[in-house]
Amino acid sequence: MLYNIFSTITIVLSIFLGAFVYLSDSKSRVNKIFMLMISSLVLWIFTNLMTDISTDIINIFFWSQITIIGPLFFCYSLYRLSIIFPIEKKIKPIIEILHIVIILTILLLIPTSFNISGVYNNSGNIPTIETGVLYVLFAPYFFCIVIYSIFNLYSRYREFNQSQKLQVKYI
Repeated sequence: MLYNIFSTITIVLSIFLGAFVYLSDSKSRVNKIFMLMISSLVLWIFTNLMTDISTDIINIFFWSQITIIGPLFFCYSLYRLSIIFPIEKKIKPIIEILHIVIILTILLLIPTSFNISGVYNNSGNIPTIETGVLYVLFAPYFFCIVIYSIFNLYSRYREFNQSQKLQVKYI
């Protein structure tokens, strides 16, 4: 119950933060990517919340299948943000193509047993989600992209002026 309240509060605050940043300059690429990152985070929390509060196997299966979409776009948007914020960094097009191929592959595998292979009630009549191999493969990708993104933001920290340093600290 407490988890549900915290999730709901986090969703609402995140929506306000994302909207505030986006509406402050809706034409800015940085603000658009930040909004995508916040929206992905909201989707991630929402789908986990729905998985947790669902009571029947079919709904639990549905919500658990699409839960991977939030972290998928969160890590990609964090990566993109680390590339263009506060000073744009050039990247090789092959890297961008690789990310797009990975994202499309994961999206195509969402409705398969590679993502969620099943949901069943265990002996205590508690629903148990059986994850597929996609989660095993996605976890290292997610952590590597997040760590790289954070490293990318702070590795150029010395090059930034005071205003830019402050902006990076807030991220």
